[in-house]
Amino acid sequence: MDEQKYQNILKEIEETGCTSIKDYVWVLEQRINIPEGHHLVAVFENNDSDEIIGWIVAKTGVSGNYPVYGLDELIQMYGTK
Repeated sequence: MDEQKYQNILKEIEETGCTSIKDYVWVLEQRINIPEGHHLVAVFENNDSDEIIGWIVAKTGVSGNYPVYGLDELIQMYGTK
């Protein structure tokens, strides 16, 4: 993966001052080449956790089995815009 692209995305997220998970996911969806009709879903360890442990790219809804990616894997898999 292009380390510079990864760092640029992290820097952009930091600069936008995301104050909610909704904002954070929106920024990532704008930067990562997610297939049309799919959405980025943050995965947490449990309901009490606020630490994101991975990401899922899913069609509407999240029923079924989807692989969970780290941010670097997500960028490597889908690329950036």
